[in-house]
Amino acid sequence: MTNKRPTEKELLEGLDKHTSHADELAKPLAHELTPLERLKGSVERYERPMEPVWDEWFDSEDPATDDFMAEETSFMRRTSTKAAVYMDGSLAGYLERFGSRVRFQYDKQYLLFGRRLSLSLPLQSEPFESEGLPAYFSGLCSEGWLRRIQAFEQRIDPDDLFTLLINNGLDLAGAVTIEPID
Repeated sequence: MTNKRPTEKELLEGLDKHTSHADELAKPLAHELTPLERLKGSVERYERPMEPVWDEWFDSEDPATDDFMAEETSFMRRTSTKAAVYMDGSLAGYLERFGSRVRFQYDKQYLLFGRRLSLSLPLQSEPFESEGLPAYFSGLCSEGWLRRIQAFEQRIDPDDLFTLLINNGLDLAGAVTIEPID
């Protein structure tokens, strides 16, 4: 079955010279489009780089089993309890975990010349302590599929934000970087 192209007469049939315009039939030129209209259709939909089995594993209610975590746990505990926090390449302070508590303390030199990391972490010599990761640092953690991939590849519990943060702290958005201290 072939599609017959309409003739000019068929296209103009039923159009009134007072109420119809040529621009109703023609596609707009590139310079007539907004930048978003120009991009429409040029970007392919990005599919998540995941196998369906990952969703089942990460979305399950079962926590990671001991045998899954055993291989890396001793290594992670040894290297993931303390980290150096840098702002624009300058040492800003130290992030340290004690059980379920996390402490951040500004470096003494940074207190003299640096600027605060956030409104919730004003410059002060006393440490900030919290149950779990402080809000500012938890906001730096990856989310969604990226967190699941990092947790899977690095064999870290997806709910262990402290370990995820300091093991991926060199790839954060913004001026802050975090490096584990051995």
